Amino acid sequence: MTTAINMFLRTAVRENGIPFELKLDTPNNNTKAAIEEGRKLFNDDSVKGYNSIKELRDAFGCMKYTIKFTTQLKKRFETCKKQNKNIDKLFEIIEIL
Repeated sequence: MTTAINMFLRTAVRENGIPFELKLDTPNNNTKAAIEEGRKLFNDDSVKGYNSIKELRDAFGCMKYTIKFTTQLKKRFETCKKQNKNIDKLFEIIEIL
């Protein structure tokens, strides 16, 4: 392994940079179409936008879940409270659901 690293570093010094080409894959046609559609929607003033997940969820009205606190979840919740763990994120996630 050391030999491979030394070879890489010597080549990098000799090449004055990383000794191989770095490039990003170009998106496929579906991805390109989705990006273009998103750009068109973003610039179209007639398209309704939402400022939060709650607004979006309320607009659809059918995407609400009922959270059932099981005995096991209640026990773990109490353990977290006793350990003074920050559980604010948990409540944020529950609110989103």
